[in-house]
Amino acid sequence: MNNSDLQYYPRTTLVSVLGWVSLAGGVLLALMITMITTVLIYVERMDEGDLWSAEELALMPAGTHHIFDHFTLFGSLLVAACVLTAVAGFGVVRRRDWGRKIMIFLLAASIVLVFAAIPTSFMDQGSEDLPINPIIFKIFGVIEAVMALALHGWLIWKLRTPPIRGEFVEPCPESLIR
Repeated sequence: MNNSDLQYYPRTTLVSVLGWVSLAGGVLLALMITMITTVLIYVERMDEGDLWSAEELALMPAGTHHIFDHFTLFGSLLVAACVLTAVAGFGVVRRRDWGRKIMIFLLAASIVLVFAAIPTSFMDQGSEDLPINPIIFKIFGVIEAVMALALHGWLIWKLRTPPIRGEFVEPCPESLIR
């Protein structure tokens, strides 16, 4: 279906909220991650060695070792993802179709990442030190993942419905601007 087949629809609160939350969240997270990565680089250079001792690394889940060994790379990737989220949020706020498409891509990518992270919920490493029962901790991790999957899937579906897609048809007719 191309843009000429779409009707024009009034603006919805859902699209506005999604756009503004993505724009503000992307900018704020990009700033926070940049500061955290900068501090970690500075601390590592001051220590003239590894940031974490072998004992500290042994307490961390196995998958985090690679991240901490390459935190500059992962920090840069996270900042790039946050900037892309902010750009998509700007496009959604301005009702640009490219913003909607980038948002759908980012939501789909987050679904893939959540599926990839679910197995880490079942790792036992370090869970014996938790103040709560490790089984409860794992159950809540899976519940959180399922809720994120459901929300992101619903948002993708919603962004693809004709009424929402109709908000992103360019150019907007004069009758809707008044």
